[in-house]
This record gives sequence, structure tokens and C-alpha cells, in this order.
Amino acid sequence: MKLRYKLILVIGGVAILSILPLAYFTLKQSQKIILEKTTDVCRNLAQNISNIAREELFLDNTYEATESVISKLKDSQITGLMNVYIINVYGKFVVDMQNIKLGQMISKEELKFYESINEPLTDTLERSNAEILRFSFPVYLDEEHPIRIGFAVIEFDQKILYAPIQSIRNFIIYLSIGIFIVVIFVSILTSIAITRPINALTRGAEIIGLGNYEHRIAIPVRDEIGTLAIAFNEMTAKIQGSDKLKNDYMVAYNRFVPQEFLKFLKKDSILDIHLGDQVQTEMTVLFSDIRSFTNLSETMTPKENFDFLNSYLERVGPVIRKHNGFIDKYIGDAIMALFPYEPEDSIKACVEMHRVIRVYNVRREQHGYKPIKIGVGIHTGNLMLGTIGENQRMDGTVIADAVNLASRIEGLTKMYGASTIISERTFFGLSDPDRYQYRLLDNVQVKGKKEVISIFEILDGLAEDVLEQYINTKADFEMGIFTYQSKEFRQALECFKTVLVKNPIDIAAQKYIERCNHAIEFGIGESWDGVERLSSK
Repeated sequence: MKLRYKLILVIGGVAILSILPLAYFTLKQSQKIILEKTTDVCRNLAQNISNIAREELFLDNTYEATESVISKLKDSQITGLMNVYIINVYGKFVVDMQNIKLGQMISKEELKFYESINEPLTDTLERSNAEILRFSFPVYLDEEHPIRIGFAVIEFDQKILYAPIQSIRNFIIYLSIGIFIVVIFVSILTSIAITRPINALTRGAEIIGLGNYEHRIAIPVRDEIGTLAIAFNEMTAKIQGSDKLKNDYMVAYNRFVPQEFLKFLKKDSILDIHLGDQVQTEMTVLFSDIRSFTNLSETMTPKENFDFLNSYLERVGPVIRKHNGFIDKYIGDAIMALFPYEPEDSIKACVEMHRVIRVYNVRREQHGYKPIKIGVGIHTGNLMLGTIGENQRMDGTVIADAVNLASRIEGLTKMYGASTIISERTFFGLSDPDRYQYRLLDNVQVKGKKEVISIFEILDGLAEDVLEQYINTKADFEMGIFTYQSKEFRQALECFKTVLVKNPIDIAAQKYIERCNHAIEFGIGESWDGVERLSSK
């Protein structure tokens, strides 16, 4: 139940408990007082009549004096007076104000009743659907001779006689109802006045609970509730400041620890991270590196190096995030990024990275700087994602053979003059490889690995004129690969020479020409399987 209704019920209940006893007590006291006064007046009236009628009852004469007094009483229209009787000792009505029973005899039962009265008696009786208040006074000869000579009887209509009591009763009832209505009305206004600021506080707390810390509670009153509102607003301001500080910290943490780490480790915040937390999953690993960065950095100051790297990274970083990837770490000019969902995300990212770099190079050339190139290596495999280090210093990273292989593949881009090389695991993980321009590059065994893998060159992302040259020579290049693997080195040599004629910048074709010439000149061993085994990274 709402506080407003509770207040109304409490105040109304208190009003009822206060009004009802007071009204009851007032009504009873009023009724008692009126009854006592009315009884006293009636008794005095009956006493006076009995005193007047004493002599005439004793003499049994015409009762003129008594009738004269009773006539005056009748004319005076005393409230509720119905009749006045004078009954002699024999039970005969000798005086009757209404002249109805005059001369009649009362019944034996009534005579016995009156004969049993020794003191003034007040009683009630019903007659003709009326309640009659009867005052019966025995009339004695005198005080020294208590000989009863008759009776004086006065009858009042009790309903008329007690009408003032009913009026008072009605007045008190109406007054009580009026007071109760006023109290309820006042209680409603009071409850509204009290609960309105409380409701404002409640609504404010709900709004702030939803995270809107800019909300403030406006309560004009300056009582305790107003003071509470002021304290509430001050508390909210402090919470807002704390929340902003927390968000700033979270933003800062996210710059160092990718939010994706928390997601895959199933942690709500950085506070839940512990040393050794880990999870095994399959991801695509991307390594990128700036070509000839060492030579480039030697021509710049340390500040220029930092400015250049930050300028480069602020262009490629958003591209990686755009395609559902996240950067695990920066290794100088190199980037290690992870793509947890689809291998295709990494391909889309590296293609756009190359396009962004071409746009960046236009700006660099406008400012007199040399253009840059990057090489990208991509591999898909199982890895362990978690935290390493010690309690006072830890870092989030991934550890797996797949990471090392992706790094080795990135190194092959220099050897083959390719912008992007991907492993067969990534290639066959694509939903539709034909969406991209690619060519089979080689079968290799990188340093430190026993596994032989096929590698593919992604041509998308090259400048349009360069891309066209690679597309035009793709058939000759792949035929050269096929004949080379088939040990038909002279035929393979002609294919790769054809490629170089059409595309003189194809370094991979140049490498194969060197291999074919070496095989033709020196031959091959029996264990030759066409796999290029690399002794360096």
C-alpha cells in the first residue's frame, strides 16, 4: 500500500477514534441533562397541581381551582403535554384536561397500581402507537396526616418531550461527519504534501538507478525532506563523478587490454582478471609489418619515429576493429591482430589496410615523405588466450603454434614480394574463396616447423594497374607451379619467364626462375618433393 493511503488511513483512524468517544460522551451527557431537567420540571408541575387539588379532593367540591390551573396549562401549550388527570381515592376521574375520561372510573388493576404508590412515580407506557411519560403523585391530606385522598397524574408525549435530545443527537452526528470529512480532506492534503517530495525522491532514485547520473531532484521545501533531497543530489553528484572516473579508467584499461580478452575469458571487468586465466579457442591470427622500417627509421628522430608510427597505426587500427578483429599487441612497427569469428574477416581487413596505406602514401608524398608498404601474413588455428606474467605485472596474450606460424608467414611476404600471404588453413576456411583474387604461391616448411603447408597470395588490395598485371599472369604462374611440382623444370621455366615479360615486378616468378635454373644445372636429389624448406625466419 502506498504511503499516501497509509497516512490517510492513519489520520482518518485517529479522527474516528477521537470523534466517536467524544460524540458518544457528549450525546449521553446532553441526554442525561435534558432528562434530568425535564423530569424535575414535570415533577414540580405535578407537585404544584397536587397541592392545588388537595383541598378540592378533600372536600370533593367542583374542582374549579384545579380546572382553572389545568386550563391555563393547556392554553400555555407546554411542550409534549398530553393530559392532566386528578383521580380521587375511589378511582374516579374528577379532573381531565381533555374532558375524555371525566367522571369515569379507572380499572381495578389501575386502582391497585395507584394504591401501591406511596411516593411520586415516573413511568412510561405505550398507548395508540405513542410512548407516554407518566408522572403519578399521591395526594395526601397533609404532612401530619398521611392519608391518601387522590392522585395527580400528568402525561407527556415522550417523543415530543425528548425531541431536543434527538436534535442534539442529529447535530452531533452531522457535526462528527463534517469533522471527519474535514479531517479526511486535510489528511489527503497533508499526505499529498508529504508524499509528493518522497515520490520525487523515489522517481529520482529510479532514474539514477538506470544510470542517468545527471538527473537532479528539485524539492522546494526546506524541511527534513528538502534536506534529504539536497543530500541526495550531492550524493548523486559524487556518484556521477565516480562513475565518470570509473568509465575513464575503463576506457584507459581498454586501450591496454582489449575488451575482447574479457569477453573470451568470460570476465565482467578488468577487476575480475587473475593471473593464469585462459581459454582455448580457434582464431585467425594476422601479422603485419612495414617494409624496410629499419632503414626508414634511421632517417628520423625518435620523436619523428613515434609520430610516424602513431600516424600509421591510427589508420590501420580502426580497419581491424571494423572487421571484427582486435589488436593483441604492437611490436614496434608490427601488429599482431586476432579475428575470433570468421577467417574471412581477416582477409577483408588486410585488403582494406592496403587501400588505406595507398591513400596515406598520397599524403606522405605531398609532404615530401617516402611511401611505405606493408606485408601481411595470416593463419588460422587453435590457440590459448589468457594472462601471463606475475602478480605485480601481467599481460594478456595468446600462445600457440598458430601464432608462430602466422608470424613466419608474414616473414615470407618479403621473400616472395607479396603484400598478403595466407595459409591453406585460412584459405579453405573461407566461405567463398573465389570472391577474392588469389594464386597458389608455394608449398613451404618454415623454420622450426615440421608441417608442410601450402601458402596463397591474396592479390586484392593492390593498385588497380598492378592487380591487372597479376591477374593477366595468373594462369601462366599457376601452370609454372604445376609443372615445377611435376619436376618439368624447363617447361616451368618458360611459364615463369612468360610471367616476367608481362609482369616484371613479380618477385615470386623471379624466385621460381632461379629454382628452375638451379634444378636444370645441378639436378635434384631423390628426396626432392617440391617443398621449399626455409632456414631463416
